[in-house]
Amino acid sequence: MPEIDVRDFEERLDSGECSQVVRDIVASLRKAAERAGDVAWTAHSALGRSWGIIGKREGRVICRLDVKPQAEHVCVCIPGADDGKLVAAGTVHRRKNAPSWVDIRDTRGAKVLEPLIMRAYAEAGEA
Repeated sequence: MPEIDVRDFEERLDSGECSQVVRDIVASLRKAAERAGDVAWTAHSALGRSWGIIGKREGRVICRLDVKPQAEHVCVCIPGADDGKLVAAGTVHRRKNAPSWVDIRDTRGAKVLEPLIMRAYAEAGEA
């Protein structure tokens, strides 16, 4: 996925393309990651396809946030997250040989993910 500047991601997020609900979900998830500690953010975008932001600690991914403005949600991947806990946050999309993703449709769902993000952050520092 082609990398873009985080400011370009933020501009697109703040544009009329995204609802306030989607912006609030992204803000809540980013704050959750940053409460865990220092996070390096990179953004990506592929024309006509996926776009989002990735949070890393010491080069290891702790969360991926893909924005889906037409569907009014943010699709989130947290490495090592248990599917049973993801279900409490939203609709889970299981992957055959990769971590599952979950659709987050409101800030309540984002709050449910906070402890999972904290755990991923802690585990990224143990590498």
